[in-house]
Amino acid sequence: MVKRFTLYILLSLLSLVSRAQSLSVESFKLLETDLTANTTGTMMRDQNGNVAALIRVVTTEKGFVFDGGMMGIVGTKQDVGEIMVYVPGGIQKITIKHEDLGVLRDYYFPVPIEKGRTYELKLISGQIQTTVIKAQTAQYVVFSVNPSNATVAIDGVSYSLNGDGQLSVRLPFGDHTYKIEAPSYAQEDGIFSVGQEKSKITVNLKSLMAELTVKTDSQAEIWVNEEKKATGFWTGKLVPGNYLIEARRQSHRTVMQEIVLQQQEQKSIELAAPTPITGSLQIESEPLECYIFIDGKQVGETPSFMDDCLIGEHKVELKKDGYETKELTVTVQENQTSDIKAELNKTSGEDAIAIPESMPEFPGGTEALLEYLRSNVKYPAICKKEKIQGRVAITFIIEKDGSIGEPEVVKSVNPYLDKEALRVISAMPKWKPGLQNGKPVRVKYTIPVNFKLPD
Repeated sequence: MVKRFTLYILLSLLSLVSRAQSLSVESFKLLETDLTANTTGTMMRDQNGNVAALIRVVTTEKGFVFDGGMMGIVGTKQDVGEIMVYVPGGIQKITIKHEDLGVLRDYYFPVPIEKGRTYELKLISGQIQTTVIKAQTAQYVVFSVNPSNATVAIDGVSYSLNGDGQLSVRLPFGDHTYKIEAPSYAQEDGIFSVGQEKSKITVNLKSLMAELTVKTDSQAEIWVNEEKKATGFWTGKLVPGNYLIEARRQSHRTVMQEIVLQQQEQKSIELAAPTPITGSLQIESEPLECYIFIDGKQVGETPSFMDDCLIGEHKVELKKDGYETKELTVTVQENQTSDIKAELNKTSGEDAIAIPESMPEFPGGTEALLEYLRSNVKYPAICKKEKIQGRVAITFIIEKDGSIGEPEVVKSVNPYLDKEALRVISAMPKWKPGLQNGKPVRVKYTIPVNFKLPD
């Protein structure tokens, strides 16, 4: 009985000696692959709403108090074999206190503390390490899934992926099942094992979408199930099913084709060009031989009969030197003839465009005019892309003061080229006016604006 009591006293003294030793740190490091601090369920936020850093204090002892100074401690959580201490990012030091083991004051971290990262701090009390490493029974598994909107079920429990299509979950050792699903993708099922080492599972779901390519006339619109997709050419992914594909063009007969797309099918179709729907247009005028412009494009002289006019409403202009321009609107119907009979009024003597004794002159002469056109014409990007070129003829009036008036397209190539030619001509500086009997007169002038792409 005396021996047993003496042994008890001795063990108590040894325990007291051990606990009287001051605290020290054996090691401190960043746990590069530990995502605990940034994982839903184990994440904490500081008073500013930022994700806190996590310091795993490895020790079997309890009863520690942690002081982060002015930056404070976000929170603590006792776990098996360690204490999880959450601190604000940027904290530089920590004080650790224990009623029996003493105080480790102002321990400065050897590495920067970043928010959302996990670190490990191993404590030593005197010569005895206070940590008892317990046998590991669980480990992290990281899923990386494409597409990122998929849902993951592990052992029947559903999880959501983050914006990068990743998921981190800590699971007990052993075999587990998973099922991954996403709209328009084939489901994938599998079994995986969790062991001592962290593992990563990458899953790329197979798309069930079909791919369709449609070609048609370059000016025709492509419609898929009443939705406009593109002009001339379109390729894209569609959910398997039935589709109505159309090539549409104004005043043309629509071309249609019905198709069925299977899962993961790649199909290419070519629709014929929509055919024009036409009627006839007969135009007569007084005087004769007036220039005819339909929708801004010169098409001939009066009298004229045209049997291939597209149906719909058109703007018709009749022009002749010495006469006022006549503007009309006509509606052409399929397989019918529309008649226009127009009489143009002569211009008054004051407004008549003279054929002068002395022609107008651009400032600096012909070479200066050519240089002006070269420097100021801007080739429309869409025409460059489509490789459209040609010569646009612009007629305009050089007024008595040399200013430019009434510019019109008399030879059209393309609406974009026509518009650019009109802009450049309208912006010309004042000319030296034409003269008749020594007096300035209004003169009609025509300039071709050439659009040519490099070979």
